[in-house]
Amino acid sequence: MVGLGFECGVGNAEPSVALRPGPHSCFARHHGLAAAPPGELGRYAAWPNGCMTVNDIEVFIRDRSVDEIRDWLATVCGPMSDFEEAGAALICRSEHAGYIITPRIEDGPFTSIWFSSKGTPWQTQLECARQAAQQMGVPVRCAPGPEFPEVHPCSDVVLEIGEGRERLVVWQ
Repeated sequence: MVGLGFECGVGNAEPSVALRPGPHSCFARHHGLAAAPPGELGRYAAWPNGCMTVNDIEVFIRDRSVDEIRDWLATVCGPMSDFEEAGAALICRSEHAGYIITPRIEDGPFTSIWFSSKGTPWQTQLECARQAAQQMGVPVRCAPGPEFPEVHPCSDVVLEIGEGRERLVVWQ
């Protein structure tokens, strides 16, 4: 699970879910590890537990263009580079971090932003999601994390933040 350090290996969930890193167990489905630029994501496919590090953050922003998302990131993280294409994903960089932005994941209204928290103002994806929801004025989803121990780290349950509330929802 991104940013949480949970182990999602075989035995914790069905293999088709357990070996896929990312919130609600579908990072590979959203991004396609084959589409990742060399050195950015490919290393995760070999991890025995299929999970990412505690520094990884992924949030899902509803109904915003990739340009709006890059502009928002620039206001909080500094100037951003132009986009580079990587399969279905777009990559942009600030001085301290790279961001992988995947529009319309699963053909829906959410755009994924994945990055390492190092060099950003956020330590957790929950912090990032809360700020994005407040400043962009749209619902933002992320993995619930340790604040919700009742949610299995490999489930399809996500935290949706927006309209002044936070609620657990099943990703649909």
